[in-house]
Amino acid sequence: MIAERSPLNIADKIKAGVRFKPARREVLSFQVGGKDLQYDANAMTLTTGHGTGPAEPSSCFRPDFPHPGVRDHAGYLVLCLTRACNLRCEYCFARSLKAGQATRMTSDTARRALELLLPPQGPVTIAFFGGEPLLEWDLLTETVEFAKHVYRGPGRPGFHLTTNGTLLDPGKVAFLDREGFDLIVSLDGPKEMHNRSRRAGQGVDSYEATLNGLRLLKGQRLATRTTLRGTFMACDMRLRDRLDHHHRLLDEAIAAHVSLEPVNLMESACRGVRPGHESSFEAAATDWAKVEGEYGRAAEFLRDRIRQRRAASLEQVVRFVRRLAFRQAACCECEAGNGYASVAPDGSIYACHREGA
Repeated sequence: MIAERSPLNIADKIKAGVRFKPARREVLSFQVGGKDLQYDANAMTLTTGHGTGPAEPSSCFRPDFPHPGVRDHAGYLVLCLTRACNLRCEYCFARSLKAGQATRMTSDTARRALELLLPPQGPVTIAFFGGEPLLEWDLLTETVEFAKHVYRGPGRPGFHLTTNGTLLDPGKVAFLDREGFDLIVSLDGPKEMHNRSRRAGQGVDSYEATLNGLRLLKGQRLATRTTLRGTFMACDMRLRDRLDHHHRLLDEAIAAHVSLEPVNLMESACRGVRPGHESSFEAAATDWAKVEGEYGRAAEFLRDRIRQRRAASLEQVVRFVRRLAFRQAACCECEAGNGYASVAPDGSIYACHREGA
């Protein structure tokens, strides 16, 4: 049984809903141009004035009053179709596969996951993940058809695919376009950056293989729903170079959005533990200080693009600005347990796709 095999036993929690324990919200005080500002992370408001530090508990965190953003069903369901991949990325968290674990999801497991976790009403997105999910193309297409059949909410379910793009072909692109998929294609930056971290077999250029797949999107609606996702490590950030490269591809109209995210810096794949960094917390603090500076230079790049009236995208910035502009409350950045569930190839249910992959 899928629910019985859940290591975290969260299936019932997903159905029953999530309630937060009482918490104190933080109000961040800082200065810009000599002006005192306050940022309330819970209310997503930016105001002028003098901050006072920790505020009183917010009503949205009372245990008897769930936050309005908290959902009581799996509105976002990740299916890890396979742990297999045709690349050997340096920082991949899926490499921690334990002996005896299933490497691919069966059709029966995918169907039972949908029957158990799809909401009785309300919108839902089904995300296909891996490994490399395009290695299980027949299972993916079959699951899409089954999801449309069993879904009872308004409209139709949304579909999402995270892929390295190397296995895209005209037939796959046509299907993904027809079914309204949102696409995330892993591309770390210029060729030397990408090939260093995302390695393929002998004689295979993973950068060119990914680019060949991406160029099939040109002229398709799918291109407007495609994000180029770059992953960077503490030892080689260069966000501005990565942004410049990705925006050149946006100018080719083969994608519409850019996302650049760091590897989990607590477990940096390019450093490990070294003298002077015995404490992983100290090392992470050092790395995050570097990240802050890199994102600052990335923001300058976006500003220059906007001034030139050219497309400018970086999801980590756009998401934050959108919340400020529309005053959208956010109880946390991580959606684990908040209407989000991930199913591993063996049917185990997790709160996070990083655990199930």
